[in-house]
Amino acid sequence: MGKLNVKIRQEEPCDYNAVYQVVTESFLTQNHTEEPDYLNGLRTKSEFIPQLSLVAETEDGIIVGQIALHQTTISYSNSKDIQLTVSPLSVSPSCFGRGVGSALLREGLKIARQMDIKLCFYGATLISIQSLVLYHPTSSTYIIKIFRNGKLTLLWCINFVKTL
Repeated sequence: MGKLNVKIRQEEPCDYNAVYQVVTESFLTQNHTEEPDYLNGLRTKSEFIPQLSLVAETEDGIIVGQIALHQTTISYSNSKDIQLTVSPLSVSPSCFGRGVGSALLREGLKIARQMDIKLCFYGATLISIQSLVLYHPTSSTYIIKIFRNGKLTLLWCINFVKTL
């Protein structure tokens, strides 16, 4: 199957049930069941940034993916930076490998840059890594792709923007 044409937009409260279903289906493929409730809880916290909670919608209006980038703060001796953590990033299993997750991540990072946020991490537990690719398409972006059994299994993106 080829790339799926989706519209990326900000999540709205009326999307929550559909998003819950997408997150549930996506994470069941990894035997994780806590992610949908994690996202529901995240929406109630001060770290939640509504502008960075996005959905991927098909031309028929069906939600097939979601991403939430939420805020944490890194404090140094003389400064404080906002870090965004990407969690969760979910795609309907029927749409795996069709560019939905990549489109969500690209749009989320674009909006984060517009908001002058300094760091963005996508992370998960690393198990049985067979191959890792690191590249930087711009001087401020580093993308880490991790492959297992010949398939991309994890993507980490570190994006350096402005210090607050």
